[in-house]
Amino acid sequence: MALLKTSNGVYVNIIPSDKFTGNLISLYFIFPLDNMTSTNSLLAKVLEHSNGKFRTPEVLNEELELNYGADLYVSCGMKGERQVIKFTLSFIKDSYALNGEKIADNMADLLYNIIRNPLFEGNCFNKDVVSVEKQNLKDLILSRINNKRSYAITRCREKMCENEDYGKDGVGTIEEIEKITDAQLYEHYNSFLNKSDVVLQFIGDFSESFAFSLANRIFPEKRASEYSLGINIIKNSLKTKEFEEQLNVNQSVLVLGYRIGIEYPYQDRYAYLLMNSILGGGTSSLLFKNVREKLSLCYFCASSLDSLKGIMFVYSGIAAENKEKTINAVKEQIKTLIIGGVTEEELKAAKADIETQYKKIYDSQASMNSYLFSGFFSESPTSIDEIIENVKKIELPDVVAVAKKLSLDTIYFLTGLSKGDESHEQG
Repeated sequence: MALLKTSNGVYVNIIPSDKFTGNLISLYFIFPLDNMTSTNSLLAKVLEHSNGKFRTPEVLNEELELNYGADLYVSCGMKGERQVIKFTLSFIKDSYALNGEKIADNMADLLYNIIRNPLFEGNCFNKDVVSVEKQNLKDLILSRINNKRSYAITRCREKMCENEDYGKDGVGTIEEIEKITDAQLYEHYNSFLNKSDVVLQFIGDFSESFAFSLANRIFPEKRASEYSLGINIIKNSLKTKEFEEQLNVNQSVLVLGYRIGIEYPYQDRYAYLLMNSILGGGTSSLLFKNVREKLSLCYFCASSLDSLKGIMFVYSGIAAENKEKTINAVKEQIKTLIIGGVTEEELKAAKADIETQYKKIYDSQASMNSYLFSGFFSESPTSIDEIIENVKKIELPDVVAVAKKLSLDTIYFLTGLSKGDESHEQG
Protein backbone atom coordinates (compact mmCIF):
# COMPACT_ATOMS: atom_id res chain seq x y z
CA MET A 1 0.00 0.00 0.00
CA ALA A 2 1.35 3.40 -0.94
CA LEU A 3 -0.12 6.61 0.41
CA LEU A 4 -0.37 9.40 -2.11
CA LYS A 5 -0.12 13.06 -1.22
CA THR A 6 -1.69 16.13 -2.77
CA SER A 7 0.34 19.23 -3.51
CA ASN A 8 -1.39 20.81 -0.49
CA GLY A 9 -0.16 18.12 1.89
CA VAL A 10 -3.24 15.87 2.24
CA TYR A 11 -2.56 12.13 2.37
CA VAL A 12 -4.80 10.13 0.03
CA ASN A 13 -5.29 6.38 0.04
CA ILE A 14 -7.38 4.73 -2.70
CA ILE A 15 -8.27 1.05 -2.36
CA PRO A 16 -10.17 -0.36 -5.36
CA SER A 17 -12.65 -3.05 -4.33
CA ASP A 18 -15.41 -4.87 -6.17
CA LYS A 19 -16.18 -7.21 -3.26
CA PHE A 20 -18.93 -5.00 -1.81
CA THR A 21 -21.96 -3.22 -3.20
CA GLY A 22 -21.03 -0.09 -1.28
CA ASN A 23 -18.38 2.60 -1.29
CA LEU A 24 -16.70 4.10 1.74
CA ILE A 25 -14.98 7.45 2.31
CA SER A 26 -13.17 8.19 5.56
CA LEU A 27 -11.57 11.48 6.53
CA TYR A 28 -9.07 11.23 9.39
CA PHE A 29 -7.74 14.16 11.42
CA ILE A 30 -4.67 13.32 13.51
CA PHE A 31 -3.74 15.47 16.49
CA PRO A 32 -1.43 15.26 19.48
CA LEU A 33 -3.00 14.22 22.76
CA ASP A 34 -2.90 17.55 24.57
CA ASN A 35 -5.12 20.13 26.27
CA MET A 36 -7.15 20.54 23.06
CA THR A 37 -8.21 16.88 22.83
CA SER A 38 -11.62 17.49 24.44
CA THR A 39 -12.24 20.49 22.18
CA ASN A 40 -11.36 18.47 19.07
CA SER A 41 -13.85 15.77 20.07
CA LEU A 42 -16.65 18.22 20.82
CA LEU A 43 -16.11 20.13 17.58
CA ALA A 44 -16.18 16.92 15.53
CA LYS A 45 -19.51 15.85 17.05
CA VAL A 46 -21.01 19.32 16.50
CA LEU A 47 -19.94 19.25 12.84
CA GLU A 48 -21.51 15.80 12.49
CA HIS A 49 -25.05 16.94 13.26
CA SER A 50 -25.50 20.29 11.53
CA ASN A 51 -24.01 22.44 8.80
CA GLY A 52 -24.85 25.41 6.65
CA LYS A 53 -26.60 23.32 3.97
CA PHE A 54 -28.21 20.65 6.16
CA ARG A 55 -29.01 22.75 9.20
CA THR A 56 -30.53 20.21 11.57
CA PRO A 57 -29.92 16.52 12.34
CA GLU A 58 -33.35 15.80 10.86
CA VAL A 59 -32.54 17.46 7.53
CA LEU A 60 -29.14 15.75 7.43
CA ASN A 61 -30.69 12.34 8.08
CA GLU A 62 -33.26 12.99 5.34
CA GLU A 63 -30.42 13.65 2.88
CA LEU A 64 -28.77 10.38 3.85
CA GLU A 65 -32.03 8.49 3.41
CA LEU A 66 -32.58 10.02 -0.02
CA ASN A 67 -29.19 8.61 -1.00
CA TYR A 68 -30.34 5.03 -0.51
CA GLY A 69 -29.81 5.01 3.24
CA ALA A 70 -26.22 6.24 3.32
CA ASP A 71 -24.56 6.25 6.74
CA LEU A 72 -22.51 8.96 8.43
CA TYR A 73 -20.39 8.04 11.42
CA VAL A 74 -18.00 10.20 13.45
CA SER A 75 -15.66 8.73 16.04
CA CYS A 76 -13.07 10.13 18.43
CA GLY A 77 -10.28 7.95 19.76
CA MET A 78 -6.55 7.35 19.79
CA LYS A 79 -3.89 5.55 17.80
CA GLY A 80 -0.66 5.09 19.69
CA GLU A 81 0.04 8.52 21.16
CA ARG A 82 -2.16 10.47 18.77
CA GLN A 83 -5.80 11.50 18.84
CA VAL A 84 -7.70 10.39 15.74
CA ILE A 85 -10.98 11.99 14.65
CA LYS A 86 -12.72 10.03 11.89
CA PHE A 87 -15.61 11.08 9.61
CA THR A 88 -16.92 8.09 7.63
CA LEU A 89 -19.55 7.95 4.90
CA SER A 90 -20.73 4.58 3.56
CA PHE A 91 -23.10 4.40 0.61
CA ILE A 92 -24.08 2.28 -2.39
CA LYS A 93 -22.04 2.38 -5.56
CA ASP A 94 -23.41 4.47 -8.41
CA SER A 95 -23.89 1.31 -10.49
CA TYR A 96 -26.55 0.12 -8.04
CA ALA A 97 -28.58 3.35 -8.07
CA LEU A 98 -31.95 2.77 -9.73
CA ASN A 99 -32.24 6.06 -11.57
CA GLY A 100 -28.65 6.81 -12.46
CA GLU A 101 -28.04 9.03 -9.43
CA LYS A 102 -24.47 10.11 -8.76
CA ILE A 103 -24.33 8.95 -5.16
CA ALA A 104 -20.55 9.36 -4.83
CA ASP A 105 -20.80 12.99 -5.97
CA ASN A 106 -23.63 13.60 -3.50
CA MET A 107 -21.60 12.14 -0.64
CA ALA A 108 -18.52 14.14 -1.59
CA ASP A 109 -20.68 17.27 -1.46
CA LEU A 110 -22.07 16.22 1.92
CA LEU A 111 -18.61 15.64 3.38
CA TYR A 112 -17.47 19.02 2.07
CA ASN A 113 -20.41 20.75 3.76
CA ILE A 114 -19.81 18.94 7.04
CA ILE A 115 -16.19 20.04 7.19
CA ARG A 116 -16.11 23.41 5.39
CA ASN A 117 -19.62 24.78 5.78
CA PRO A 118 -20.45 24.62 9.50
CA LEU A 119 -23.62 26.12 10.91
CA PHE A 120 -22.52 29.36 12.53
CA GLU A 121 -24.94 31.63 14.35
CA GLY A 122 -23.07 34.88 14.70
CA ASN A 123 -19.68 34.16 16.20
CA CYS A 124 -20.51 30.72 17.58
CA PHE A 125 -22.03 27.35 16.77
CA ASN A 126 -25.67 26.59 17.48
CA LYS A 127 -25.85 26.65 21.29
CA ASP A 128 -28.44 23.88 21.48
CA VAL A 129 -26.34 21.54 19.32
CA VAL A 130 -23.23 22.29 21.40
CA SER A 131 -25.11 21.64 24.64
CA VAL A 132 -26.46 18.30 23.39
CA GLU A 133 -23.07 17.13 22.11
CA LYS A 134 -21.36 18.12 25.36
CA GLN A 135 -23.76 15.90 27.25
CA ASN A 136 -23.39 13.07 24.72
CA LEU A 137 -19.60 13.10 25.10
CA LYS A 138 -19.84 13.11 28.89
CA ASP A 139 -22.32 10.22 28.74
CA LEU A 140 -19.94 8.32 26.45
CA ILE A 141 -17.07 8.69 28.91
CA LEU A 142 -19.25 7.68 31.86
CA SER A 143 -20.67 4.67 30.01
CA ARG A 144 -17.26 3.02 29.63
CA ILE A 145 -17.50 1.75 33.17
CA ASN A 146 -20.29 -0.60 32.02
CA ASN A 147 -17.78 -2.77 30.15
CA LYS A 148 -15.59 -3.83 33.05
CA ARG A 149 -12.98 -5.61 30.94
CA SER A 150 -12.43 -2.61 28.67
CA TYR A 151 -12.59 -0.24 31.64
CA ALA A 152 -9.92 -2.18 33.53
CA ILE A 153 -7.55 -2.23 30.53
CA THR A 154 -8.06 1.52 30.11
CA ARG A 155 -7.34 2.15 33.78
CA CYS A 156 -4.20 0.00 33.60
CA ARG A 157 -3.03 2.01 30.58
CA GLU A 158 -3.71 5.30 32.39
CA LYS A 159 -1.80 4.20 35.48
CA MET A 160 1.01 2.58 33.54
CA CYS A 161 1.55 5.60 31.30
CA GLU A 162 0.41 8.46 33.54
CA ASN A 163 3.45 10.55 32.56
CA GLU A 164 3.15 9.74 28.85
CA ASP A 165 0.70 10.84 26.18
CA TYR A 166 -0.40 7.21 25.88
CA GLY A 167 -1.97 7.49 29.31
CA LYS A 168 -4.37 10.21 28.17
CA ASP A 169 -7.90 9.78 26.85
CA GLY A 170 -8.54 9.96 23.10
CA VAL A 171 -11.94 11.59 23.65
CA GLY A 172 -10.99 13.95 26.47
CA THR A 173 -12.22 14.32 30.01
CA ILE A 174 -15.53 15.35 31.51
CA GLU A 175 -13.83 18.20 33.37
CA GLU A 176 -12.31 19.62 30.19
CA ILE A 177 -15.52 19.20 28.18
CA GLU A 178 -17.53 21.12 30.78
CA LYS A 179 -15.09 24.05 30.62
CA ILE A 180 -15.27 24.57 26.84
CA THR A 181 -17.01 27.85 26.00
CA ASP A 182 -18.89 28.70 22.82
CA ALA A 183 -16.22 31.25 21.95
CA GLN A 184 -13.40 28.71 22.41
CA LEU A 185 -15.14 26.19 20.18
CA TYR A 186 -15.70 28.79 17.46
CA GLU A 187 -12.10 30.00 17.64
CA HIS A 188 -10.77 26.46 17.50
CA TYR A 189 -12.42 25.61 14.19
CA ASN A 190 -9.58 26.85 11.97
CA SER A 191 -6.96 25.12 14.09
CA PHE A 192 -8.95 21.91 13.81
CA LEU A 193 -8.84 22.13 10.02
CA ASN A 194 -5.29 23.30 9.52
CA LYS A 195 -3.12 22.11 12.40
CA SER A 196 -3.33 18.37 11.93
CA ASP A 197 -2.25 15.57 9.68
CA VAL A 198 -5.08 14.56 7.36
CA VAL A 199 -5.73 11.23 5.64
CA LEU A 200 -8.55 10.85 3.12
CA GLN A 201 -9.24 7.18 2.41
CA PHE A 202 -11.45 5.66 -0.31
CA ILE A 203 -12.56 2.02 -0.56
CA GLY A 204 -14.60 0.90 -3.57
CA ASP A 205 -15.09 2.43 -7.02
CA PHE A 206 -13.05 5.64 -6.99
CA SER A 207 -10.72 7.20 -9.50
CA GLU A 208 -7.60 9.08 -8.53
CA SER A 209 -9.05 12.25 -10.07
CA PHE A 210 -12.20 11.96 -7.92
CA ALA A 211 -10.15 11.43 -4.74
CA PHE A 212 -7.75 14.30 -5.39
CA SER A 213 -10.57 16.61 -6.44
CA LEU A 214 -12.35 16.06 -3.12
CA ALA A 215 -9.11 16.41 -1.14
CA ASN A 216 -8.30 19.72 -2.83
CA ARG A 217 -11.88 20.96 -2.44
CA ILE A 218 -11.96 20.35 1.31
CA PHE A 219 -8.37 21.47 1.86
CA PRO A 220 -7.52 24.14 -0.75
CA GLU A 221 -4.77 25.71 1.34
CA LYS A 222 -1.20 24.47 1.58
CA ARG A 223 -0.82 22.35 4.73
CA ALA A 224 2.18 22.16 6.96
CA SER A 225 1.42 19.89 9.88
CA GLU A 226 2.94 20.95 13.18
CA TYR A 227 2.97 17.47 14.60
CA SER A 228 5.28 14.54 14.11
CA LEU A 229 4.12 10.98 14.59
CA GLY A 230 7.07 10.02 16.76
CA ILE A 231 6.32 7.49 19.49
CA ASN A 232 7.67 7.74 23.04
CA ILE A 233 8.94 4.24 23.82
CA ILE A 234 9.93 3.28 27.36
CA LYS A 235 11.85 0.04 27.04
CA ASN A 236 11.96 -1.34 30.56
CA SER A 237 10.26 -0.94 33.88
CA LEU A 238 12.48 -0.06 36.81
CA LYS A 239 9.89 -1.23 39.31
CA THR A 240 6.50 -2.91 38.97
CA LYS A 241 3.64 -0.65 40.07
CA GLU A 242 0.47 -2.04 41.63
CA PHE A 243 -2.98 -0.46 41.77
CA GLU A 244 -6.31 -1.67 43.10
CA GLU A 245 -9.75 -0.13 42.65
CA GLN A 246 -13.14 -1.18 43.95
CA LEU A 247 -16.42 -1.09 42.09
CA ASN A 248 -19.70 -2.88 42.41
CA VAL A 249 -18.68 -5.89 40.32
CA ASN A 250 -19.34 -9.59 40.75
CA GLN A 251 -16.24 -10.60 38.82
CA SER A 252 -12.84 -9.03 39.44
CA VAL A 253 -10.61 -8.07 36.50
CA LEU A 254 -6.84 -8.39 36.63
CA VAL A 255 -4.67 -6.58 34.06
CA LEU A 256 -0.89 -6.92 33.74
CA GLY A 257 0.85 -4.27 31.66
CA TYR A 258 4.17 -5.23 30.06
CA ARG A 259 6.77 -3.12 28.26
CA ILE A 260 8.01 -5.15 25.30
CA GLY A 261 11.47 -3.58 25.19
CA ILE A 262 11.74 -2.18 21.68
CA GLU A 263 12.42 0.92 19.70
CA TYR A 264 9.91 1.85 17.00
CA PRO A 265 10.07 1.02 14.12
CA TYR A 266 11.55 -2.36 14.92
CA GLN A 267 12.76 -5.41 13.07
CA ASP A 268 11.13 -8.03 15.29
CA ARG A 269 7.48 -7.04 14.71
CA TYR A 270 6.50 -10.47 13.37
CA ALA A 271 8.16 -12.29 16.25
CA TYR A 272 6.24 -10.10 18.70
CA LEU A 273 3.03 -10.70 16.79
CA LEU A 274 3.56 -14.44 16.98
CA MET A 275 4.61 -14.33 20.63
CA ASN A 276 1.39 -12.53 21.57
CA SER A 277 -0.68 -15.07 19.63
CA ILE A 278 1.06 -18.01 21.36
CA LEU A 279 0.63 -16.42 24.77
CA GLY A 280 -2.95 -15.21 24.68
CA GLY A 281 -4.29 -14.86 21.16
CA GLY A 282 -7.00 -17.49 21.13
CA THR A 283 -8.30 -20.86 22.35
CA SER A 284 -5.01 -22.59 21.50
CA SER A 285 -2.94 -20.06 23.49
CA LEU A 286 -0.97 -20.80 26.65
CA LEU A 287 -3.15 -18.54 28.77
CA PHE A 288 -6.38 -20.12 27.59
CA LYS A 289 -5.23 -23.74 27.85
CA ASN A 290 -3.35 -23.49 31.13
CA VAL A 291 -4.61 -20.57 33.20
CA ARG A 292 -8.26 -20.84 32.19
CA GLU A 293 -8.80 -24.50 31.29
CA LYS A 294 -6.22 -26.49 33.24
CA LEU A 295 -5.98 -24.37 36.42
CA SER A 296 -9.54 -22.96 36.26
CA LEU A 297 -8.34 -19.67 37.70
CA CYS A 298 -10.32 -17.33 35.49
CA TYR A 299 -13.40 -16.85 33.36
CA PHE A 300 -11.36 -15.41 30.51
CA CYS A 301 -7.64 -14.85 30.00
CA ALA A 302 -6.01 -13.28 26.96
CA SER A 303 -3.34 -10.84 25.81
CA SER A 304 -3.21 -7.95 23.36
CA LEU A 305 -0.27 -6.17 21.79
CA ASP A 306 0.03 -2.48 20.90
CA SER A 307 3.07 -2.71 18.69
CA LEU A 308 2.95 0.99 17.87
CA LYS A 309 3.55 1.90 21.51
CA GLY A 310 5.51 -1.18 22.59
CA ILE A 311 3.09 -2.42 25.26
CA MET A 312 1.35 -5.74 25.90
CA PHE A 313 -1.64 -6.25 28.20
CA VAL A 314 -2.59 -9.57 29.79
CA TYR A 315 -6.13 -9.47 31.17
CA SER A 316 -8.33 -11.95 32.99
CA GLY A 317 -11.68 -12.15 34.78
CA ILE A 318 -11.21 -13.85 38.13
CA ALA A 319 -12.56 -14.40 41.62
CA ALA A 320 -10.83 -11.90 43.92
CA GLU A 321 -9.20 -14.63 46.02
CA ASN A 322 -7.38 -15.94 42.93
CA LYS A 323 -5.45 -12.75 42.24
CA GLU A 324 -1.98 -13.90 43.33
CA LYS A 325 -2.41 -17.39 41.89
CA THR A 326 -3.37 -15.87 38.54
CA ILE A 327 -0.42 -13.46 38.51
CA ASN A 328 1.95 -16.35 39.20
CA ALA A 329 0.27 -18.52 36.57
CA VAL A 330 0.63 -15.79 33.92
CA LYS A 331 4.30 -15.40 34.84
CA GLU A 332 4.74 -19.15 34.42
CA GLN A 333 3.34 -19.00 30.89
CA ILE A 334 5.74 -16.20 29.99
CA LYS A 335 8.57 -18.25 31.51
CA THR A 336 7.51 -21.09 29.20
CA LEU A 337 8.02 -18.71 26.27
CA ILE A 338 11.40 -17.56 27.57
CA ILE A 339 12.81 -21.08 28.00
CA GLY A 340 11.50 -22.18 24.61
CA GLY A 341 8.94 -24.57 26.07
CA VAL A 342 6.47 -24.06 23.23
CA THR A 343 5.66 -27.12 21.14
CA GLU A 344 5.79 -27.22 17.35
CA GLU A 345 2.01 -27.76 17.36
CA GLU A 346 1.47 -24.63 19.46
CA LEU A 347 3.71 -22.65 17.11
CA LYS A 348 1.78 -23.85 14.06
CA ALA A 349 -1.59 -23.17 15.72
CA ALA A 350 -0.58 -19.59 16.54
CA LYS A 351 0.58 -18.97 12.96
CA ALA A 352 -2.68 -20.37 11.62
CA ASP A 353 -4.66 -18.17 14.01
CA ILE A 354 -2.82 -15.05 12.82
CA GLU A 355 -3.45 -16.01 9.20
CA THR A 356 -7.17 -16.48 9.87
CA GLN A 357 -7.46 -13.17 11.71
CA TYR A 358 -5.73 -11.19 8.99
CA LYS A 359 -7.66 -12.80 6.15
CA LYS A 360 -10.92 -11.87 7.92
CA ILE A 361 -10.00 -8.19 7.62
CA TYR A 362 -11.16 -8.10 4.01
CA ASP A 363 -14.55 -9.53 4.93
CA SER A 364 -15.83 -6.07 5.84
CA GLN A 365 -15.17 -2.55 4.65
CA ALA A 366 -14.99 -1.29 8.23
CA SER A 367 -12.17 -3.71 9.06
CA MET A 368 -10.37 -2.87 5.83
CA ASN A 369 -10.74 0.82 6.58
CA SER A 370 -9.23 0.51 10.04
CA TYR A 371 -6.37 -1.74 8.97
CA LEU A 372 -5.38 0.28 5.91
CA PHE A 373 -5.42 3.54 7.86
CA SER A 374 -2.90 1.99 10.26
CA GLY A 375 -0.42 2.04 7.39
CA PHE A 376 -0.15 5.80 7.86
CA PHE A 377 1.69 5.16 11.12
CA SER A 378 4.17 2.74 9.62
CA GLU A 379 7.34 3.71 7.82
CA SER A 380 6.94 0.65 5.61
CA PRO A 381 3.26 -0.32 5.18
CA THR A 382 2.91 -4.04 4.58
CA SER A 383 0.19 -5.99 2.79
CA ILE A 384 -1.76 -8.71 4.59
CA ASP A 385 -0.20 -11.39 2.38
CA GLU A 386 3.28 -10.12 3.28
CA ILE A 387 2.44 -10.15 6.99
CA ILE A 388 1.20 -13.75 6.79
CA GLU A 389 4.27 -14.90 4.87
CA ASN A 390 6.64 -13.11 7.26
CA VAL A 391 4.94 -14.66 10.29
CA LYS A 392 5.31 -18.11 8.73
CA LYS A 393 9.10 -17.59 8.62
CA ILE A 394 9.37 -16.97 12.36
CA GLU A 395 10.83 -19.85 14.37
CA LEU A 396 10.84 -20.62 18.08
CA PRO A 397 14.26 -19.01 18.82
CA ASP A 398 12.87 -15.72 17.43
CA VAL A 399 9.92 -15.94 19.85
CA VAL A 400 12.25 -16.74 22.74
CA ALA A 401 14.42 -13.69 21.94
CA VAL A 402 11.53 -11.22 22.10
CA ALA A 403 9.91 -12.89 25.12
CA LYS A 404 13.13 -12.27 27.06
CA LYS A 405 12.62 -8.53 26.55
CA LEU A 406 9.25 -8.43 28.34
CA SER A 407 9.18 -6.34 31.50
CA LEU A 408 6.20 -6.29 33.88
CA ASP A 409 5.43 -2.61 34.47
CA THR A 410 1.98 -2.41 36.09
CA ILE A 411 -0.48 -4.67 37.87
CA TYR A 412 -4.01 -3.30 37.97
CA PHE A 413 -6.77 -5.03 39.91
CA LEU A 414 -10.46 -4.11 39.68
CA THR A 415 -12.33 -5.83 42.47
CA GLY A 416 -15.72 -5.80 44.12
CA LEU A 417 -16.75 -3.63 47.03
CA SER A 418 -16.20 -4.98 50.47
CA LYS A 419 -19.12 -5.24 52.85
CA GLY A 420 -20.13 -1.89 54.23
CA ASP A 421 -19.10 -0.05 51.04
CA GLU A 422 -22.36 -0.63 49.17
CA SER A 423 -23.34 3.00 49.64
CA HIS A 424 -20.46 3.94 47.34
CA GLU A 425 -21.42 1.66 44.49
CA GLN A 426 -20.59 2.78 40.96
CA GLY A 427 -21.69 1.52 37.55
